[in-house]
Amino acid sequence: MKDNTILKGFNDALLSPELRNVLQGFEEMSLKYSSLYNSLHSAIDNMHLDEIVSSVGVATIQFSELINRYVDEYYRVKRILDETIGNILRPIEDAVRRIPVITDERKEELLESYKTWGEYGWTVIPQASLGFFNQAPTSRVEANKAALSQCTNTSMKVVFDETLKLKKVRLSDYNEAVADFNDKRYKSCAMILFALIDSNLVRLQEKAQNNKRRPSGVAAARSIRDKVSTDEDIKHSLFMLLDCTNLFSALQALFKDGNDFREQPETINRNFLDHGMLHRKVKRMDCIQLFLLYFNLLEIIELYKV
Repeated sequence: MKDNTILKGFNDALLSPELRNVLQGFEEMSLKYSSLYNSLHSAIDNMHLDEIVSSVGVATIQFSELINRYVDEYYRVKRILDETIGNILRPIEDAVRRIPVITDERKEELLESYKTWGEYGWTVIPQASLGFFNQAPTSRVEANKAALSQCTNTSMKVVFDETLKLKKVRLSDYNEAVADFNDKRYKSCAMILFALIDSNLVRLQEKAQNNKRRPSGVAAARSIRDKVSTDEDIKHSLFMLLDCTNLFSALQALFKDGNDFREQPETINRNFLDHGMLHRKVKRMDCIQLFLLYFNLLEIIELYKV
């Protein structure tokens, strides 16, 4: 039988004196057992029954002494561990008790708020506080001002870096869009980002049967929204529901049908831009909205397996 040194499996720096004592006790018992085993094995081989009886008797006494010596130490260490764990868990339990219960009415308010931010072209901003979108803006001007305050050059660098970590990102196109943004070539930046977003919307759909084409743009967004709306996991997670509501609201706004280009859009619009029907210049804010939209779309695809 092989020797078993119990303390070898532990980091010395992590052992308290009390726990070391208990482990040493277990090690001593293990060695006594090993000695008894060897004695019995030898006696049985030679059929020395008197030696077997003697070995068992001695071992029983020794085990009894060891158990009595370390049982009190074991329970003392157990009490220390119980108190330590209790001290760790108590603040967590208190914090959980203070989490407010979200009523159905408040849930609807939050959904409406996230939807409103999306209608103005804004999706979740990673650097903003967790509750930033909990209050709906009263106007587009208010929404733009508040959101842009969270989108400094440093913040956008974080968005770029985090986007590049996502699995579905198309590196060459995305890096070109970032380069255009940094060089203030906002129109070409926006067109690349619209193409990246649109390609993901198309790929998320199942391949059409009977030679039918998969829809793109707002039709694709509606198709994916309908699919997501039946997902039980998303329906029962408020955070997922808020993120998806916000995302699809923004997709609806930025990919809205041009309606024969009769009225210029207040938010950057894929159809007006791609068909050369946008009268105003593409601005830095337009590109920021698209970078955030692309990031949030990829993140939802990855996290929620849409």
